Amino acid sequence: SYKSEDAVAVRMISELLRCQGIRVWFAEYDITVEKRSRFQDLVDSAINNCDYGICFTNDRYAGSGYCCWEVELLLEHLPPDNILEIAFPPRDPTHAVSALSRCPRLEIPVSQPQDCSLPLPVSDADRIIQFISECTGMPLEGAGFHEPGYSRRVEGRLRGIRYSVDLAGW
Repeated sequence: SYKSEDAVAVRMISELLRCQGIRVWFAEYDITVEKRSRFQDLVDSAINNCDYGICFTNDRYAGSGYCCWEVELLLEHLPPDNILEIAFPPRDPTHAVSALSRCPRLEIPVSQPQDCSLPLPVSDADRIIQFISECTGMPLEGAGFHEPGYSRRVEGRLRGIRYSVDLAGW
């Protein structure tokens, strides 16, 4: 669950989870143009069929009726320990989504509020993946590379297919 303005940062986490074989429902990937008219029904269905929920919160999120509705649906479907809150930037307590108060929470400071629409620094993405791993018991790994300027080849196997990517210069 996230505000659309924060999709760039959320997409990075979604992709890090997907590349490790975790099924992730992410609106950008799962709601095609043809299905757009059924957007809320598809979101509600995804929530009702999930094992975990991750809420990427900030003041915009707390002020959104749609996001608060998603939190309520998640809490109806899942125990609080299965709903993770990633607060970025940590919000003003007066704007808190109080329904998430019993859920595990990780705060990711952002230097300026508008930075939420930018890609997360790799170190923050790694902290989020580590938090998800600890809370869910899933053996997850961080991004596995450093900030720009590194030179590294990443190799592995996903769904039985071997891959190799040279990340130099990305």
